[in-house]
Amino acid sequence: MNSKSDLLKQLKIDKEQQSAPNIKYPWVWAGLAAALLLAALWLMLDRNPAFAVSTSMARIEAGGGNGGQITLQATGYVTARRRATVSSKVMGKVEELLVEEGDYVETGQILAKLDDSNIRKDYLLTESQLLA
Repeated sequence: MNSKSDLLKQLKIDKEQQSAPNIKYPWVWAGLAAALLLAALWLMLDRNPAFAVSTSMARIEAGGGNGGQITLQATGYVTARRRATVSSKVMGKVEELLVEEGDYVETGQILAKLDDSNIRKDYLLTESQLLA
């Protein structure tokens, strides 16, 4: 019986032997936790707030000489989901504009034609200097 009680005593955890986990460089872990917290906060911020939209109720008045048909007319505007800035690699006067505001455009589509007379003159001058 004595041997069993000795064996059971060996299974007990000695509280004096327990120690705090050995964490190396606690300031590194604290900095990493702070960086992760800041990144999470940055991602949660609403960087693209929704636009305020006002609505109105339309009132329909029956009658009139339109044969019982009801027509609803409204005015307002629509904003684009995306905006794009278009620029040219060279400066020049716009000779022809091929699209209007609000038109749907595709990649590679020509939007405008620029006056290239100055560039042509520079090209001819460079070509003549090369031949000389």
